[in-house]
Amino acid sequence: MSGTTPRQDAPVGLIDLLAVLVRYRRLIAFTTAFVMSIAVVMLYVMPSLGLNAGYQSHFLAVARVQTHTMPTIVYPYLSSIPEPVAVTVANNAVQPVPTRAWLSPLLAAAAADPSVVATAWEAFTEHRADFAASDNGSDAQATLLREVSTRLNVDVDQGTGVVTVSYSAGRREDASDFVDALVAAAVDDASAPIGRSLAQTERAIGTAIDRSTAMIDRLIVQSQTIAGDASGALLDTTTVVSSTLTDLVALQNVRAVIDSLAQNPGILYSRVGATTVSQAVSWRGQPNSLARATVLGLAFFGTVFFTVFCAFVLEYIRRVKQQPAEMAKLKAAWRRS
Repeated sequence: MSGTTPRQDAPVGLIDLLAVLVRYRRLIAFTTAFVMSIAVVMLYVMPSLGLNAGYQSHFLAVARVQTHTMPTIVYPYLSSIPEPVAVTVANNAVQPVPTRAWLSPLLAAAAADPSVVATAWEAFTEHRADFAASDNGSDAQATLLREVSTRLNVDVDQGTGVVTVSYSAGRREDASDFVDALVAAAVDDASAPIGRSLAQTERAIGTAIDRSTAMIDRLIVQSQTIAGDASGALLDTTTVVSSTLTDLVALQNVRAVIDSLAQNPGILYSRVGATTVSQAVSWRGQPNSLARATVLGLAFFGTVFFTVFCAFVLEYIRRVKQQPAEMAKLKAAWRRS
């Protein structure tokens, strides 16, 4: 009987598995870092340089418009004037409407109006040779709105009266130019009814001025016919003329303000700074953050699992090399295959 007894393999415990991972920790760490570096370059660096056609760059242009409050206009006789869009009459005095409450939604609605969007698109493409001339038909307009609506966003802040218009396009200048054209068209569209209403108010004020002037003329004629012994009546007439003249001057000032706003209602809106443009990168049409997080996660866990598997394979080979009999069996199996 031989003195050599068959060697019984000891069971593999958790400590043995951890020992393998610790022994090959540099291989796992370096391989994972190398693969993650390649993934970061492909996901972030190459698209920003335009070196990967699988990625698309999008530019988001943002323009902000501030709405303003109309000035307070007070005149006692304006209560007889038809109420305009821009001002209200209360207690015989014209008070400013809280204009941010209606100017902001008015501008936002104009920016999303199909006809305004079509007008802005025509102004945007008018001097662009790479855009085909747009058709004014309903089908063409519907197609345009479908394409633009997915990339257009309009927000209103009622507290500050700021309207934010943003638009995304494949080129920086396309996004910026279209937002500027849309804001200009929306301001014109929102200002048009205000200008017409104020012009009507200005005409009504002109009528009131004519009436006040005629009243002063009559009072002056009346004062000239009063006898010298009627000094009290003459004094009353002079007082009325003086009061009416004061009201007439106030009415002229009101007319000047209304006329100024009627001529240029666009001053109720002003741009807040310049249009800002930011760049974003999308991966195969998926949302940027989700796509890149998914790729980086798959790259990380896939590399870790692969290198751990390789570590156990290398550990097995290392142990087999220390056992000549087992090594001979592997060589024999290799020759037979």
